Amino acid sequence: MLPDWPELAQMALEETLGHGAPWDPKELEAAGLIFFRQGKGPFPWLSVLPGLTQLQIEQWQHPHLHDLSHTPRLRRLRLWDCTDVDLTPLPEVAPNLNHVELRQCYVHDLTPLLRL
Repeated sequence: MLPDWPELAQMALEETLGHGAPWDPKELEAAGLIFFRQGKGPFPWLSVLPGLTQLQIEQWQHPHLHDLSHTPRLRRLRLWDCTDVDLTPLPEVAPNLNHVELRQCYVHDLTPLLRL
């Protein structure tokens, strides 16, 4: 278990898994949907959530989308109210995405979506 889970990520996991920490690695691996809210930078916690099929990131500054490489099953990504979003890594780190939703985000360049 990573010791630096942000409080809102912990709350999201509690909601998803139905109980508070500690979480069994098998539970984390099976989690299919999670919401990350109000943060900045990378998502190191994705390394223990490989089973994610859906991810929603809200109110995040400079989300490090290269961290999605830890989620090979990811099909749906929602970015809401995020700033400084660089979509460049998406085709390489999340090639199986079939739904990307951008809502009120500041995005540098949308052309990486064409390569998905």
